[in-house]
Amino acid sequence: MRKSSGSEAEDLDEVWNYIMGFGPLILFVVALDKYDKKVDEKLTPNVQRRPVILLLNKFDLFKEKVEAGIPLSNCFPAYTSGTDVSKACKHIIQQFISRNQNELTVFTHIMQLHNSSHTLSLAGMSV
Repeated sequence: MRKSSGSEAEDLDEVWNYIMGFGPLILFVVALDKYDKKVDEKLTPNVQRRPVILLLNKFDLFKEKVEAGIPLSNCFPAYTSGTDVSKACKHIIQQFISRNQNELTVFTHIMQLHNSSHTLSLAGMSV
């Protein structure tokens, strides 16, 4: 994917147009600030080689919790980078991707829904 010289909104539009060109896809939304909550859901979607968009929402609340010292390692024992928010996000993304048994294309987007004009990260990751 090429980097355009336009505004952030134009760049984001270009990325979404690229992603939507895949046709049917899986949209997986995660509230980052709930990392310390147990979820008993079992997800078994019929993925059929569809790309996945992983939306990591509530970055602002996640950042507050991590920086306040609520350990990510309580839920992710392998995480050892303390209150480094960037490393914490990367670790969560890697945990998701490591469970990608069907080798689907995964696009990640870190955002805070309360302020959609502050898109924090957009990356395409092929696994």
